Amino acid sequence: MNRGSVSDMTSHVCVVSQRAYPGDARLCTEIQALQGAGYAVDVVCMRGRGQPLISNEQGVTIYRLPSLTRKRASKLRYVAEYVSFMLPCFLLLAVLHLWKRYRLVHVTNLPDALAFAASFPNFLARR
Repeated sequence: MNRGSVSDMTSHVCVVSQRAYPGDARLCTEIQALQGAGYAVDVVCMRGRGQPLISNEQGVTIYRLPSLTRKRASKLRYVAEYVSFMLPCFLLLAVLHLWKRYRLVHVTNLPDALAFAASFPNFLARR
C-alpha cells in the first residue's frame, strides 16, 4: 500500500464523533474536505434511533455504536455516557486500524478523554 500520496484512495482516515452522523454541519464539512483531498473516510459515531450499525453514505463508511443517549442527568450519568461510547470506540478503532491502517484518526468533540479511544492507532503509528 502506498501511504505517501494524499491522492491515493487507499489512504484511509477515520473521524470519531460522539454524536450521530449525519447531523452536525461542521462534521459534514470536515468529512467533505477530507474526501476532496483524496482520502477514503470512515466515521465512528453514536447510533441514532433507527440508524443501521454500518452503512455507506456518499462514499463515507459509517460505523455507529449503540451507547447511552445524552441526558446529562447527573455526574454519574455523564461519566456513564462517555464510557459507553469510549470503550466500544477504542475496541472498534483497534480492529479497524489493523485492517485499514489509518493515516489519520480525528476525534472531533469533547471530552478530551475521547482521544484515548484513538490511542491504539497512535501507538502503532509510532512503531
